Amino acid sequence: IEAVAMDWKWLFIYPEYGVASVNQIAFPEDTPVNFKITSATVMNALFIPQLGSQIYAMNGMQTRLHLIAREAGSYDGLSSNYSGAGFSDMRFRLRGVAPAEFDRWAGAVRLQSRPLTTAAYLDLEKPSEKVPPMAFGAVETGLFGRVVDRCVAPGAPCMSTTMAADRRKDAAPTHEHAPSAAEPSPAPMGDAHPHDMAILSTAPGRPAAGA
Repeated sequence: IEAVAMDWKWLFIYPEYGVASVNQIAFPEDTPVNFKITSATVMNALFIPQLGSQIYAMNGMQTRLHLIAREAGSYDGLSSNYSGAGFSDMRFRLRGVAPAEFDRWAGAVRLQSRPLTTAAYLDLEKPSEKVPPMAFGAVETGLFGRVVDRCVAPGAPCMSTTMAADRRKDAAPTHEHAPSAAEPSPAPMGDAHPHDMAILSTAPGRPAAGA
């Protein structure tokens, strides 16, 4: 499950099933679940106290959490890191269900819910409080990766692309200025330039060179 912390709700994407939900999760009982977690805003922390440890959700980064619901039931989840005005209502409900029931749930979501497109995501990303559970019957390909890469909005440069360009720029060789044919080469340190020598040799009070 790909989890995105927002102001002030949780988005959960099921890449293997092509569906998504907000402020609710379902997964099969007694089945290990791998969470990939990020934040579309400030740092948050995903925590389901009855199932195990919390882990932070950070903008531009991805963390991982492995959980398992040994028994069917309902579990409360929340954000355990303060993130602003709507923080106290940033909660969700997890349902651990039998595998067959989970398959029915995912199938019903696919048939009855609208798609999570880029436009729908950007609308959902806007700050809102006490958001009721909702679902999406399809998810635009690569959406979670673009959330992590901070380039969901059309035309926004991806963080990975910008960082790669900066690395190439830093690694590019520097070229020292090479004198042109009409430009005299600099004299070695400690030696007089030939032009300076000519001036010295004809300075008043001194005999010219060869005199």
